[in-house]
Amino acid sequence: TYNGSQGVFVVTNLYSGGYGATGDMLRVSPSGISAGSGTELYGKMQVGSVQDSNRLTIGGKYNEGGGYLTFRSGHPSNSIVWNTAEIFATDDGNYNGRLEFRTGITGPSNESTTTKMVIKATGSIGMGTLTPDSYNSRGQNLVLSGSGDVGISIDCSSANSGSIVFADGTGGTAGYRGIIEYDHADDSMAFTT
Repeated sequence: TYNGSQGVFVVTNLYSGGYGATGDMLRVSPSGISAGSGTELYGKMQVGSVQDSNRLTIGGKYNEGGGYLTFRSGHPSNSIVWNTAEIFATDDGNYNGRLEFRTGITGPSNESTTTKMVIKATGSIGMGTLTPDSYNSRGQNLVLSGSGDVGISIDCSSANSGSIVFADGTGGTAGYRGIIEYDHADDSMAFTT
């Protein structure tokens, strides 16, 4: 609702069952955006609240998967709107967080998205897999998975080199104990230890 005399736009929760009382969930006014008076914990947006240290908080019910940030696109010549991407935050078991990055690939006839990358609570990153930490412990920090060809491209100018560097520290030679390097200037490959 919009109160023209006060210049305040209010999003109100009218549902009183299950997860909290009715009330104002979000207030937009000349003084800023704030949480309203309702006690509902889910579906609320807070910006700059004391409890959340000036962060944007997106809540979600545990039994529905967690919080979503959805990016939508609309066609300029008709009313079709579809989900193009989502960032999904959920529990990964035992109160460990997981982030999923999803994209829509089926076009405007379907608003569903599919997960393309996941970041686990352990710090493991998976592309093409939801379970990078299920792979061998010596190679689960970054896992690329696919049903067909899978690869990584290192692209640089024709006068420079692309490298994979192995380190056991950051100072001196600890930062480059081993190197796999391709030099584009003379089209040579070097393995250095």
